[in-house]
Amino acid sequence: MTEPHQDGLYLHDRATRGEPLSAAEQARLHRWYGEQDRAEVESLTGPGGARQSDGLQSEIDATLTRILAETRRIRALEEQNARLRRELSTLRRRVAQHSSQQPV
Repeated sequence: MTEPHQDGLYLHDRATRGEPLSAAEQARLHRWYGEQDRAEVESLTGPGGARQSDGLQSEIDATLTRILAETRRIRALEEQNARLRRELSTLRRRVAQHSSQQPV
C-alpha cells in the first residue's frame, strides 16, 4: 500500500473516532475520500466493472433468497412452538384437574 493510502486510512480512523483533525489533515482526508470514490466508480464502470457489478448483484440476489427462505423457516418454527406451548398448557390444565379430582 502506498504512503498516501496509509495516511488516508490513518486520518479516516482518527476522524471516525471523533479525534479533531487540523485543516491540513481534513484537506488530505477529503482528497483521499475523493480518490477512494473515483477508484470505486472506476472498478464498477471500467473494463470488467459491469461484470463485477453484475456478479455482486447476483450474490446479493442469492443472499436475499436465502434470507427469505430462512425467514419462512423461522416463522414456521415460531408457529410450531406456539402450537406446542398451547398444547402443553392444555395438558398441564388436564393434569391439574385430574389431580384435584383424585381422592387423597
